[in-house]
Amino acid sequence: MPYIFTCEQKQKIIERYGEEFMDSLFGLIAKSKKRWMLDDLSFIEYYSVNCIFTCKSDIYGDVILKIGKPSKETSTEYFALREYDGWRFCKAYDADLENGIMVIERIIPGT
Repeated sequence: MPYIFTCEQKQKIIERYGEEFMDSLFGLIAKSKKRWMLDDLSFIEYYSVNCIFTCKSDIYGDVILKIGKPSKETSTEYFALREYDGWRFCKAYDADLENGIMVIERIIPGT
């Protein structure tokens, strides 16, 4: 089942990232769900560089799915997180950098 955004969320995504990105977002979510066995996606309404979701992965447990436009910054962030490997920052589990997607460790304050 595809992820369902509210009309307001769709409009904010289009305003921030463009209609082309919004049109591709459903396919990127479906691809990510299949690749990393994701479930229980919940959109975080924070419109920065990426669309961000909390979710559960059968592979990694509680994760954050970040989907943005492919860029050098996405690659740099991913490789920096891989280098730190959970020391002082969250772990970067995997990525599809060609499509601007990362799956990273979900850190909950206080745990």
